[in-house]
Amino acid sequence: MPTNSISYTAKAGLEMPLRRALQNFPSALSLNESPALAAYNLGVAEIAIRFARVLDELDKFPEFALNFDAPSDDFVPGPLLGCYRELIYSLAEYYEFVGKLPHALGTPKQERIAFEAKWHRHKRHATIICNKLKHEHNQLVYNVTLYPWGSLCHGFSVYRYRDGMLTPNQDAILRGRESASFNLRLRADFCDFLTMDYSAANLSSFSQFCAVSSKLSESNSKYETQLGALAKRVASRSELGFRKERSLMIETLRFQGEELIFGLQKRQTSLPPLCQVRTRQQFPGDGVTTIYKIADWTS
Repeated sequence: MPTNSISYTAKAGLEMPLRRALQNFPSALSLNESPALAAYNLGVAEIAIRFARVLDELDKFPEFALNFDAPSDDFVPGPLLGCYRELIYSLAEYYEFVGKLPHALGTPKQERIAFEAKWHRHKRHATIICNKLKHEHNQLVYNVTLYPWGSLCHGFSVYRYRDGMLTPNQDAILRGRESASFNLRLRADFCDFLTMDYSAANLSSFSQFCAVSSKLSESNSKYETQLGALAKRVASRSELGFRKERSLMIETLRFQGEELIFGLQKRQTSLPPLCQVRTRQQFPGDGVTTIYKIADWTS
């Protein structure tokens, strides 16, 4: 699949194409009687803040095991899971906003259909988990895997109540998997976000107004500077995932000169398919549940 690119400079950060399209549109675009640019700025600023919080919490977790068996303050997942939940909520709201643009712009039918197909694909993870957590009272559960060479991989499952126990909700993770690693999922979340920003800005009603990035560097917003720093942090994370993720395609996220290249690339994780691993899950106590089904993310 093809990759896309967004302009980047160390000083200005990422030049978000949809911001430029909205900013340069000849008449103020409104959604639900609110200025679209204002809603965009607020939403993307919130995404930048919440992405940073997730990465800050994840950085507190060790990448290598010292004593995997002993109780440790290194594995206190509540704040990390809480920050990821808030990020998912912000992303879901952003995708809802983006999904309204084709109708607001009067986009031709065939173009709108093609855009909506991409929109459904890239919003799916955030929207599904958001709905499971908000409306079906599911919860995030922390997972960690120790590989034979000492590396740790941190991630999560989505759990729901069934037959008096907490059990993994396979419907909440793409392709029926019971868990997702933060290394690969955060990369995918960031690329999904960038892809929809790029795609919305290139709707035909917008496209003639978004090719002006070089003239707007001095007016970059604070969140674009933050997003540039976040892109570097996400891109630099290990691509080590859980064993059940070894067949996934990995999103490209790399810097090339004054561009950030992103998108799906046909390459797989280098994780060996067969190796002995050790795993741990930590469930939040709710004062009621006494039976838990362990998720399978190792085979």
